[in-house]
Amino acid sequence: MILTVPKKGLHTRANVMGQLAERTHTLMTGQTNATLLQEVVIEEVPEAMRPTVHYLQKESTRLNKIPRKLYTSYEKMAAKAPALWQEARQKK
Repeated sequence: MILTVPKKGLHTRANVMGQLAERTHTLMTGQTNATLLQEVVIEEVPEAMRPTVHYLQKESTRLNKIPRKLYTSYEKMAAKAPALWQEARQKK
């Protein structure tokens, strides 16, 4: 499913997605988050929450390998891509 974004809103949406990505990166790579994720005793976590804990641990590790600016730029481009692709297809 492709979301149609008005042309005038494309850059605003991309900037908002960039800000969210930057904030996410900051939170996921921060020392507090790293400490909490390291201290988790998986056996003490309710079984329904274990996949979430594993996801957060993997995501934190992944984001620590990516510079914040690069991640933010990528997310901005990814937010613009569907609309730009749709426009290019219409122009053939």
